[in-house]
Amino acid sequence: MADHSQINRYDDNGCLLINACPGVGGIAVFQHRPVGIVRVTHDLQTGPLVTPVATAAPSARINYVTIHFEAVVSETVTIYLNEGAPASYDTVFFSQALVASTDFYWYPDNDIIVDNGEGILVNCTNAGVGAPLNAYLTVSFEEFV
Repeated sequence: MADHSQINRYDDNGCLLINACPGVGGIAVFQHRPVGIVRVTHDLQTGPLVTPVATAAPSARINYVTIHFEAVVSETVTIYLNEGAPASYDTVFFSQALVASTDFYWYPDNDIIVDNGEGILVNCTNAGVGAPLNAYLTVSFEEFV
């Protein structure tokens, strides 16, 4: 088995160096910026989770979205592109109906880049919640240049 431990390396300027062809020596260079994390806690008993997440960067790539629930839930999580225009312009990226779950995670299949003035909107229904129940949302992104 090939040793791929040196595939991802960073230079002194923060550029991510990726050995695109292990064993062949091809190098691709991508500008890399620190990862940003947004964390929100919301009690679903008080209403559905409706959280717009704006990135601090002019353009950012969404890495992942996770929600941990204090107890088992059967709710629907939907992630939208929030274009900053009226809601009729928002686009659904992903939606999942959870059944007896305590965790939700979404890793985009493709690069999702949000530009300045845009962001993502994370919604979670609260139809089956009758007692205090915290949802812990985490969104990870990195600046994209």
